Amino acid sequence: MKQLIQIIFFAIAAVFAGFVMADADPDVPPPDKAAGINLSDPEVVQKGMNMLSSTGGGYCHGAEGRGFKAPSLRNRTDLSVDSLRTIILNGRNRAGKLMPP
Repeated sequence: MKQLIQIIFFAIAAVFAGFVMADADPDVPPPDKAAGINLSDPEVVQKGMNMLSSTGGGYCHGAEGRGFKAPSLRNRTDLSVDSLRTIILNGRNRAGKLMPP
């Protein structure tokens, strides 16, 4: 279960970064702020995209995190890496909209 949570977190973190691949981009958090994940590495981002597309996250948030049945995850300024981790681990029920853990 813990490994599945880490995989899903990894996928969402890659989407949260907006698939930006430039090393110097100030919008991409450094690995120490992204659970040790280097979101500037194109291979890491591709792996996250593949994981998102193959899980329920892809069904709800769209294969590229652009939104489908749930909100878009791309370029969100209202979510931090820590809040994403908490939401993925605990789920969310806001304004009558449920996201299971």
